[in-house]
Amino acid sequence: MKKTTKPTTTQFKTAFSILWKSLEKSEPAFLEKPEAKAVLSHWLFAMEIRPPLLPAHIFKDQSISSLIANLANAKKAKGKIGEEVRESGQQPSFDFAFDDLPFPPPLNPKFKFIDIFAGIGGFRIAMQSNGGKCVFSCEWDKYAQQTYAANFGEVPYGDIRKIDEKEIPDHDVLCAGFPCQPFSLAGVSKKNSMGRKH
Repeated sequence: MKKTTKPTTTQFKTAFSILWKSLEKSEPAFLEKPEAKAVLSHWLFAMEIRPPLLPAHIFKDQSISSLIANLANAKKAKGKIGEEVRESGQQPSFDFAFDDLPFPPPLNPKFKFIDIFAGIGGFRIAMQSNGGKCVFSCEWDKYAQQTYAANFGEVPYGDIRKIDEKEIPDHDVLCAGFPCQPFSLAGVSKKNSMGRKH
């Protein structure tokens, strides 16, 4: 009996690498921007939406939109691809999953939410557990951003004041972190006890 092999599933991190490499030649200046990882990781979670700060010409670029279309249709596709983007410009279809993330998004989301002042993602865990799909996140603490990215794959945007409110995707629920507790590094009591301004 002939043994059949199942197509290799491309994980989220590989998909991110493919998208990044596809922009290295055409958009090096964009990739140097501090928000580039946030923009591209957001795009992979909601491929049909142009994420904040992604220039319109990149969103409309045919070779990139072809790659994104293949990623978006990957669950139906029966093909495989390595980490390198093929030079031919024609992107084959491949399976795409979020299996390499500790907290993957729900397969059949019931609602959309945004996660601002996100910390390390406590609200996101609760929302995803109840069928929510995150379409935007922001957190300006770099260590919280790193933890958030390790947990969810998505790099949060930094300072929300740099995001045009019209660019924030439509959502059903807005989640926002509480003001810092008195014992936190940014808390009033902590700063007062150290003789620092808050």
